[in-house]
Amino acid sequence: MEDNMKKFEIHTIQIILYSAAMMMYAAIGIFCLRIHKIDVLIQEKNGVKSAVRNLISSAGISCIFFMLSMLFYIFVFGVYIDGVSDSMDTTGRILALCGGGFSGYFIFGVTLRTITAMVLAEGGIAATRNMWFVLVRKYLGWGMVALIICLIPIGITARGAYGYISASIFFAFGIAYGYVSIRFFILSREEYHDPETLQQQRRVPKRCREIFQSTMIISIGFILNAIIFILLGVFDDIDGYLAWQSYIIVGVLIYAPLHELMRTTIRIKDLADANLFKQLSGTGVSSMEGFHESDI
Repeated sequence: MEDNMKKFEIHTIQIILYSAAMMMYAAIGIFCLRIHKIDVLIQEKNGVKSAVRNLISSAGISCIFFMLSMLFYIFVFGVYIDGVSDSMDTTGRILALCGGGFSGYFIFGVTLRTITAMVLAEGGIAATRNMWFVLVRKYLGWGMVALIICLIPIGITARGAYGYISASIFFAFGIAYGYVSIRFFILSREEYHDPETLQQQRRVPKRCREIFQSTMIISIGFILNAIIFILLGVFDDIDGYLAWQSYIIVGVLIYAPLHELMRTTIRIKDLADANLFKQLSGTGVSSMEGFHESDI
């Protein structure tokens, strides 16, 4: 009887925690659908291909992978079944890594757009044609695929090393985002004295403050996740709670740039509505700098 009890254990608190986290990711997925719907409306009005459709789709797909991985982890940390939970753990980790790949592509893709905005504000359009900058934008997706392919065997065969390697990656990203955040904060404090740039003077600092807030949240999230993965490599008895905290932080990391993208998308939609109104009223068409190509 005692052996049978050891083979089947229920941890109600962890079931509740992971179920709540799944609901959070479901809400983020619905938020992605809202942005996607607005993005489609903009494309229909302007007839210009969206530059962020893949990013929005990546965020939504990552939410699906994370929800599936948490469903498996419920049978690892919430309902432990001897002989079954170990294979569930491996499957859940692989699904979480896939979700991390899609969410990473989304977060870094939005970040590249914000960096483009920073470079435009500092050095003009010529600065965005830097060779390294173009290469990163072109091969970001393949880079994420290569990173996940390398992490999957490590996550399966070397759990302790996987925690430390992931912590190093998160910490490096956190430092990089901190630097980007500081640069946008500096830009938000700059003043324009040329009367011809009066409109830009009102618009650029406000936009830079918004990007500063978003990138600072992402930087803090990456550093917190680095700490959690270090603890995962040290402690085995609380790994269920630590993994849940990591899911919550990643959810915030996805939502922060999504919220930023929603603000940009709504602004472009308002501009598209203004263009349509001017066309119908015969007063001409206001100029657009590009469809989702300029964040400032």
